[in-house]
Amino acid sequence: MGSAGAPAFGRRGLRPPPASRTAPPPDVEEAAEPADDTPTDAQRLLGAIPLLTVGLVVGLGAIFGLEQRFAFDVGPGSSISQESAVALGAASRDLVFQSWQVWRIFLAPLLHGSSSHLLGNCLAMALVGFQLEPIVGRGWYALIFALSALGGVAGSLIGNDPSMTTVGASGAITGLIAATFVMSFHERADEADVWKMRRRALFFGVPALAPLIWGAHGHTDYHAHLGGALVGAGVALMLAFTWDGASFRPRGAALAAKISAGWVAVAMAAGACIPLHYAEQAAVAKTLLPDSIAEQPMETLSKRSQDLLARYPGDPRVHIIRAVALADIRQFGEAERRLLDVEAMPWPARRFAETAIHEHARALRAVMLSFDHHELEARDIARSICSD
Repeated sequence: MGSAGAPAFGRRGLRPPPASRTAPPPDVEEAAEPADDTPTDAQRLLGAIPLLTVGLVVGLGAIFGLEQRFAFDVGPGSSISQESAVALGAASRDLVFQSWQVWRIFLAPLLHGSSSHLLGNCLAMALVGFQLEPIVGRGWYALIFALSALGGVAGSLIGNDPSMTTVGASGAITGLIAATFVMSFHERADEADVWKMRRRALFFGVPALAPLIWGAHGHTDYHAHLGGALVGAGVALMLAFTWDGASFRPRGAALAAKISAGWVAVAMAAGACIPLHYAEQAAVAKTLLPDSIAEQPMETLSKRSQDLLARYPGDPRVHIIRAVALADIRQFGEAERRLLDVEAMPWPARRFAETAIHEHARALRAVMLSFDHHELEARDIARSICSD
């Protein structure tokens, strides 16, 4: 992309753009003035340092620290509970469009569910950002991040179940990954860095998107990855086709920086909406088994099943724990009744998890029926689960 046959750009912005091959007439040359965007050596050196990437990593870490401070429940690996995530700005189609809490669109990309979630995203952003930011500059880098963050939320809201919530900067970071891959084909990418950019982009981009081919499952929001990647690649393609490489940075960097600053301002304003729903989610969290307890071994939980049921009667997980405890003492009939209750039990503020919880209860019921010599009924239940 860019002008055909132009020499490769200097390493990470340190070398000035190549001079024109055809010298202008003497009178034109004498009257010519230096280009307005011609950087000094100090500006080139400063531009080669990915300060914004470092700043984003620090900023996301600081926000995660605030999440830990205000979360209702923190489990292993600094994971926050679903109620905490919803209270602090997690987004879902139901929350955004049915409850009209549009502010969540701007907060969700800045939140993370656990320390491993944060560290994985920051590592990917650092490795691709150190390559991309020196090429496109901080203004465009910030805009790619901001627009890809919104694209990631859009992909999540479109592709996931209406009640499934999303948090994390992975949509924004996948956008940076896609932009890195696109810009590796531009003439201003240094020849020594081209293959490094492509390898890093493919190393992170393929696992982030490939599961969509055979159907994404689990806790990873691959639809957010796809939305962010499409936006990031789109912005990078626009830059690649409009930037001829003659200027040190793509045109419009100042406008890009202003738009990015506006996105940050809106995100900060969205944070002011958190208190409107925080108390509601706190009340719900008190009725549910804390994740820090739920992560304990089932053997430990089974021994405490009666006490847990008395304290958290509205939590379907506690009924499953009690059913397992009853099955351990071969009270299969009572255990099956507990599991049937779970399949009919709603989960306040956790509707996204109802299908998984109900299916888990059905699977356990099939196992218990099999142990209780009701093989045909057990196979019917298992068949419906496997077909799903």
